[in-house]
Amino acid sequence: MPSKRIDLALAYIYKMTDETGLIEHAKFSEPNKAEGYSTDDNARAYQAMLSLGRPRRNVYLDFLKRAVGKDGFHNDMDEGGEWIDEPGLGEWFGRAMVAVDLGIKIGDPKEKGECRRIWDKAKPAFTQVTSRRTMAQLALAGVPQMADKLVAVWEENRTDDWEWFEEGLYYDNARLPHALLTAGKIIPGKITLDWLINKLWDEKMNCFSFVGQAGWWRKGEPKAEFDQQPVEAGGMVEACMAAYRATKDKKYLDWANMAYEWYFGRNIIKESLVDEKTGSIRDGFNSLECSLNEGAEAVLSFVLASINLMENEIS
Repeated sequence: MPSKRIDLALAYIYKMTDETGLIEHAKFSEPNKAEGYSTDDNARAYQAMLSLGRPRRNVYLDFLKRAVGKDGFHNDMDEGGEWIDEPGLGEWFGRAMVAVDLGIKIGDPKEKGECRRIWDKAKPAFTQVTSRRTMAQLALAGVPQMADKLVAVWEENRTDDWEWFEEGLYYDNARLPHALLTAGKIIPGKITLDWLINKLWDEKMNCFSFVGQAGWWRKGEPKAEFDQQPVEAGGMVEACMAAYRATKDKKYLDWANMAYEWYFGRNIIKESLVDEKTGSIRDGFNSLECSLNEGAEAVLSFVLASINLMENEIS
């Protein structure tokens, strides 16, 4: 299924791209340039296009070159091409380094050099990273001490009834066990991923019910069911595929496919988030309906999840 849909989704990403980079948001399925651009989306776009060997990806790499500084990466650019934030070490920093690391590994000779220069410019800031999700992204980028730090954070925060890295489930949760599994920390990676799956699988509805951004899920409090977002499904696919590659346990391949089906209506409102006409993905859903907007993060989560499943088909 992934390979049949990915070309249409990539065409949508190109539609959302201008000479500056990937536009962050859309009004329905039309780019909303007034909302500007973000580094994390341009990093994901570069990662996706590079993984698939697609052309016209240099605009995303050029965006990363503009974003990097000695104190981290800018993340927010306005429609005029001006940064509206200071360089920082949030999750976007880690996402950018994942993309750059891939460029060093598989880019063409020019890309390899440009990515190496970005890496070297950003590397001194590694020691200042405290964000769990940035640690996870840097672990995915092959920075060894970050996986160790993430394990230490888990050991500090875990309890008998809460096998997690922090006292709540928030944004892009599956990225944390994904990082450990990819970095070879198999036991803590499996423990935390299995715990997360158990928390998020709705037995009655027979589907994943991810944590909603309208309140998240703090330990000891009710889980927010809405608004659920595609990044959670995509992250779960990637984490389960990392577990499958690490363990060869078919249950993780099954979980990955069930998380992927969330996009197509295997969710608690039983509605597909896939726009069959544009190839893009709705931004999420509330208790009543799917969003009508189709921004960059949503479609990129779908493309990166599809790439992970396609790689298994090929292998």
